[in-house]
Amino acid sequence: MKIRFFTLFIFLVPALSDATEWFEGENLLMEPPDTKLFDAYKKNEPGWISTMWQSKSQKGGDSYVVNIVSGKPPKLSKFKASQDKPGKDACGEFSSQVIVDSKRNGYKSIFWETSCKIKGMTIRSIQLAIAGRDSLYHARKLWKIPVTENNYSSWKTTMSSISLCDTRRESNACPKGYKSVNDP
Repeated sequence: MKIRFFTLFIFLVPALSDATEWFEGENLLMEPPDTKLFDAYKKNEPGWISTMWQSKSQKGGDSYVVNIVSGKPPKLSKFKASQDKPGKDACGEFSSQVIVDSKRNGYKSIFWETSCKIKGMTIRSIQLAIAGRDSLYHARKLWKIPVTENNYSSWKTTMSSISLCDTRRESNACPKGYKSVNDP
C-alpha cells in the first residue's frame, strides 16, 4: 500500500496527482484515519493547528489527534513530560514507556505509550512527537474504552510510519511517488 502524504499546514489543499507539488516547507507524512469510521474536526489558531478524528461508533472513547505547534520546538523529553504530567497527577496508576527515541528522515522524534487507571477505567495512548525545524508535530491515539491488542498493534504500526519531510532541504527530502490528499 502506498502511503499518502498529509499536510496540516493548509486545510484546503487541492488533491494533487504529482508529488512534485509538495507544500513549500515541512510536510507531515501520515495516513489519515478512514473517514467511514472517523469524523474529523479541525481547529486553527495562531501558532497552532489541530485535527481530531473521533470514532463514529465510540465518539470520545476512541480518538486520534494531530497537532502542529509552530515555532522552535522544545526538547522532546520536556514535551513528553508535559504530555505525561496530567496522567501522573490524575491517575491512580500511570505508566509511560518510550517505544523508540530516534530520528525520522533526519528529524528527532520520540514515540511512546501510556496507560492510566482511574475510577475503574483504563485509558491507553500511543504518542509521537517530531521536532521539525519550523514546528513541533504531535500525534496521539487515545482509547478511553477497552482496546483489543490487534487494534492497538495496528495503530502502533500506523503511527510508527509517520514521518516529516522538507521541500527546502535535501537532507530531509520529500519522497517520490507519494500522492497528496485533502485534509478530511
